[in-house]
Amino acid sequence: MLQSDPVFAIIARTEPFSELSGPHTHSLAGLCRMRRYGKGEVIFHMGEAGDALYGIKSGRVRTTIVSSEGREMTLNLFGPKSTFGVVGFLDGGPRMATALVVEPSEIFRLPRSASSPSSRRIPKSRCM
Repeated sequence: MLQSDPVFAIIARTEPFSELSGPHTHSLAGLCRMRRYGKGEVIFHMGEAGDALYGIKSGRVRTTIVSSEGREMTLNLFGPKSTFGVVGFLDGGPRMATALVVEPSEIFRLPRSASSPSSRRIPKSRCM
């Protein structure tokens, strides 16, 4: 995988991975799986387990919550080269929002298991 690879580039500039060496970043990029999403598809729902980090190669994603009055509220709008789901990736807790695809998108998924000490993909001190 070349450093010009978009997955590598996105991971390399994302906390908590921005200080990793090239080989460690390559290892993480190799664990990512790219998927195409259509407009309106849900990537994850609020309350689901935070089992992965996501990065956008192309397209846009918005994160939303539902107010106590039942209104959908947009928290963030993410575009190409952005990552989302970082908090859930780090702590494994429930998702704090729902992620919806705004336009056709190519999105990669990095599983949380990639940061576990047993995976030995990245130094423990950098993961947790």
